[in-house]
This record gives sequence, C-alpha cells and structure tokens, in this order.
Amino acid sequence: MKYLLSLLFVFLSFNINSQNDSDIGAGLQNLTGNSALTAGTWLRNVVTTKTEGTVYLFEDWKTQGVITNVDGKNLSIKGLNYDAKNDAILAKISKDSVYMFNNAVIKEVIINKRKFKRYQNIDNDASYMEVLAMNNNIEILKRNGKKIKKGIKDPLTQVTAPDRYLDDNKIYFKQGNVVQEIKLKNKSFAKLFGEHSKEISNYMSKMKISVKDETKLQMILNYYGTL
Repeated sequence: MKYLLSLLFVFLSFNINSQNDSDIGAGLQNLTGNSALTAGTWLRNVVTTKTEGTVYLFEDWKTQGVITNVDGKNLSIKGLNYDAKNDAILAKISKDSVYMFNNAVIKEVIINKRKFKRYQNIDNDASYMEVLAMNNNIEILKRNGKKIKKGIKDPLTQVTAPDRYLDDNKIYFKQGNVVQEIKLKNKSFAKLFGEHSKEISNYMSKMKISVKDETKLQMILNYYGTL
C-alpha cells in the first residue's frame, strides 16, 4: 500500500507541477496522507460532446473545496466539481485528466462555501444533496440535476440545433426522518412549519424575503429556532 501511495504521490506531483494553471488540482498531493480518498478512479481524456452546456455544477472548475471523509479527516483542494449526471465528486488535475472520488468514503464536501452531503433514500436513491439551510432537526436540501433538451430542426434551413444540458433541480424539506419535495413559494413554504406557519409568514413579509432566493432560507430557519 505504501508503495502504491508513493507512486500516486509522484504522479500527482508531476501533473500538478506541469500545468499552466497551478491552481487546478492543488492539494491532491495530500491524498498520500489520506488513504481512504485514494480509492477513486482516474478519468483519462475526458470526452467532450456536441451537447451544449455541461454536466458539471461549476463550468470553469475554478473552485476551492474541502472533502471530509467518513473518518473525519479533511482534504483541502482546488479544482473540485460536482458531476450532476453521474452524481460524483471530481478533481481536475490537468486539461484532460480528472480524478473521481469514491462516494463510499466521503462524508461531506464544501465547494466554494457550498456544502454537499450524501443522503440515502431521497429521490429513490443515494445521492449528493446541497445543504441550503439547516437548524435543529430541519434541513432544506437541493438536488442539483441536469437534463438534456433535444435540439429542434429549423423548418426553413432544415438545420437541427444542438442538444443542450439544462438544470433539473429539486428542493426537499427534511424534518427528522420525514422528507418531502417542495416548491419554493412563500405561502406553501410557511405551511411547512405547522403551528408556527403564521409567524413564519409574517416574518417573511416583514423582512421582504422571497424563498426563491435560496440565500435567505437560513435566515428563516434561524428565526424559526427562536420560536
């Protein structure tokens, strides 16, 4: 095992030092001290398709992130991304070399201050969810998904527009072990808080909060925690 980790360290150091952009993949050399995270897969010559858009959450890969494994150890790394098509955490090492981490050893990931955790039995499978807000036993989660919109043929030119990747996101309200998919609308969102729904509704009105602004959701849960 030590021999294999040494080889991995040499390979990573070579790739990182030979890049034009020194930020990409910075921190991956620390994998040698975190053997649980070396159980991933190297993706070579990542193929680009004719489909417009991307399956990745961050298009430019210019990210700063931290991966926490199931043992509580942290790995700080640049160039992290989330593959919404394959539900995987990736790190870009060079222009055509990507490392895909093993989901089984990851507890949570923070990319550009956005937290992602893997949940079981939500949306009928195990998947990464972005934690938009949390307080006590309530979590508001987001499944960042992608779907393909087929290109349409122009009847005049007979040219078919390329297919495109579009966001296909879902929002979930998790209270204890109960999970339900929700739409971000103020009225229906306030009703989720039961006997405190009126207070939540009044608070959103007073603070001029729209739940469509995901950055405001934590404010609402913080207020709920005071009731």
